[in-house]
Amino acid sequence: MFTLIAQRADPGAALAGLLCALVIIVPIGVLIGAVILRAATKWVCKIDLAFGRACGIVLLAGFINFLINLALSLVFPGTPATENHRATQSPVAAILSLVAGFVVATLVYGNMIKDEYQRVPIGAAKGALVTLVSWALVFAIVLVLVLVVVGVMIATGMSTKMF
Repeated sequence: MFTLIAQRADPGAALAGLLCALVIIVPIGVLIGAVILRAATKWVCKIDLAFGRACGIVLLAGFINFLINLALSLVFPGTPATENHRATQSPVAAILSLVAGFVVATLVYGNMIKDEYQRVPIGAAKGALVTLVSWALVFAIVLVLVLVVVGVMIATGMSTKMF
């Protein structure tokens, strides 16, 4: 992502896009992530996580992932944009980003989510389960949305007009 921003011809447009992401997209993502984290925590740990705490945990994990992805994009630069092709992320950086995202989420969840008495953290093992369940929920939601969109496109005949 940062390779894409760094290679834009107009730095003003890149800054405007970054500010838009900070003001609009990040809060929406945090709210959605908090709902998914609460559901995963309730399912795995049988703990009712407060919504504000869930927002803080998601924001912390996201910020740490942001910093790691920034470092990865600097260490493993992707292919530059050309006139006919957009810039792409390095495959090594993409794989490392996925692994780092899982590890960060596991450690943050495991240390920040407390047991039902709010005394001790749930630990890395349950943090990993919460991470897997939350990722599975995100995958299921995206799959349902894609199927709905494709179904609407097929039902309205739009799919034949696009290709």
